[in-house]
Amino acid sequence: MKQILAIILAMVSLSTFPQDSRSKDGKGFNSIFQKLKEGKKKGVVTGVLKVKYCDGEVISEVFSESSATLQIKPDANEIYDVSHKTYLTKNDNMKVEYTTYNYANSIKIYTDKEPYHLSLIDGACLGVINGINYQYVQTEDKELLILHFSKDIGLSPGKCFTSAECYILKGSILIFCISK
Repeated sequence: MKQILAIILAMVSLSTFPQDSRSKDGKGFNSIFQKLKEGKKKGVVTGVLKVKYCDGEVISEVFSESSATLQIKPDANEIYDVSHKTYLTKNDNMKVEYTTYNYANSIKIYTDKEPYHLSLIDGACLGVINGINYQYVQTEDKELLILHFSKDIGLSPGKCFTSAECYILKGSILIFCISK
């Protein structure tokens, strides 16, 4: 009887929480800012985000040493991490937020149409967005966060995993250069 119950629970879990191709196992973030509980750091960002909307419109947003901020907000409960780290930048047409927490991440863009996002910061915070490759590089006085989009990333306007209404296209790249 216990074996049957265990099998039923496993089947329900798999059907309720299916494996999602939008995520992969997180390996952590080796940022020098990872253990900070609170703060605000300034810097610049360079790169290009290519975005395709469901209506077929494609835009390329260029960030050329645009102002950037790293906001570190404490997690009062410190369940999985001591803080959320949010990298922010904007140009004339788009605002970008990239956040890390524990082993998870999220990306959100604000366009003239509406905000779109994909977040894996959830109950367990163990998955990163499949297709956003990230690398941290330290210099004497700065840390670079390189975000390379190795595949199209679907973003939706809703809070849940709804159908993607726009995509950050493969080949997009953002390089945040944050002062220590």
